[in-house]
Amino acid sequence: KERAGRPYGKIRKRRRRTRLLKRWAMVLLGCALMIYMAGVWRYRSVFLPNTIINGVDVSGKDIETAEKQISDRLSGYQLTIVLRDRDEEFISGTDINMGAVFDGSLEAIKEKQSPFAWIVSLFHKRMNEAEETVTYDEEQLVSRIQEFVCLDEEKEIAPADAKIAYTAGEGCVIIPEEKGNIIDRDKLATAVSDAVIHLQTELDLEEAGVYLEPAVCAD
Repeated sequence: KERAGRPYGKIRKRRRRTRLLKRWAMVLLGCALMIYMAGVWRYRSVFLPNTIINGVDVSGKDIETAEKQISDRLSGYQLTIVLRDRDEEFISGTDINMGAVFDGSLEAIKEKQSPFAWIVSLFHKRMNEAEETVTYDEEQLVSRIQEFVCLDEEKEIAPADAKIAYTAGEGCVIIPEEKGNIIDRDKLATAVSDAVIHLQTELDLEEAGVYLEPAVCAD
């Protein structure tokens, strides 16, 4: 009888262990389901994990917060202005109160995201581009440009035309023009404004054609 009872006891222990494992599995499954549904509830109104918009991580942010976060990055913007003599002037985003306006593009990105996919998003980075309009304070921009050292009238050199001169030793010679360094202020303002709107990081004034040029050149 003792020997016959041993297998039965083992079976009872095995069944008890199986029931215990099933219960724990149900508990874990229930916990996982609760966590998943909590994520679905959370991400119904905010961006999914690993959502990058215009280079900014907006994971878990609502649209209003995301707009501010993307706009705030413009405070770190800096435009380097290269002069004819290779000196430089600078304008930063904070100098001109830069910001951004979005015309429903963030809402469009959010609508394409399903909160039920939040777990998948944990392992997959989503790169997005949203159309934005750069804004800045025009008066502050004009004021900042007026502070440029290159606009100091005392340091301005006017352009001079090329000309023909007579020398005793060489006869008639061509004296090359002098470019000078006087800047057309209206052209400068337009070039800087355009560079800011397009978030350029460098503006070469020689290439932008803002300098007053001599009317007659040697070549």
